[in-house]
Amino acid sequence: MTRALLLAACLWCSGCGAAQEDLVVGFPILPPVEGADSSIRAAQTIQVPTEVSLKRDQNRVAVSVDSCPVKEVRIDLGRNMLLGSETRITVLPEKEPRVFGYGGVPTGGWMTMVDVGPGAAEIELTIIIFETDIPAQHQWSPTSGKYRILGEWRLKGSIAAR
Repeated sequence: MTRALLLAACLWCSGCGAAQEDLVVGFPILPPVEGADSSIRAAQTIQVPTEVSLKRDQNRVAVSVDSCPVKEVRIDLGRNMLLGSETRITVLPEKEPRVFGYGGVPTGGWMTMVDVGPGAAEIELTIIIFETDIPAQHQWSPTSGKYRILGEWRLKGSIAAR
């Protein structure tokens, strides 16, 4: 849990670590975490949502995990590796997920709007928890270093037609 909080803090930090060169003016590229070793593992407990909340607004649906129950999940994290998540939303029967980016584990307060049209829809929220040695930063690409998926959870919900 502590590493997840540190990861979130890095998203807001503009001067963390040593910069290699600017990717975009004012946004340094942070180097991989020194001493990150995915072969040395330690148990850690995180909270993962167990339900998705859906609320219709015209042709859009608010997809959230705000006030949804969570469960504690044990994962094994590599030494000095950072914990992150990728969130995908699939509007069925579309089948192609819309990736909504990387960040911390979506719990209380996380929400995004998805266009679904006026008809009924089934929505699947996929949460992928991973470890990486690449610190969170502007235009973050956590899969470019020592990246490993630690768990994946799919939450489904249905919304009635407008």
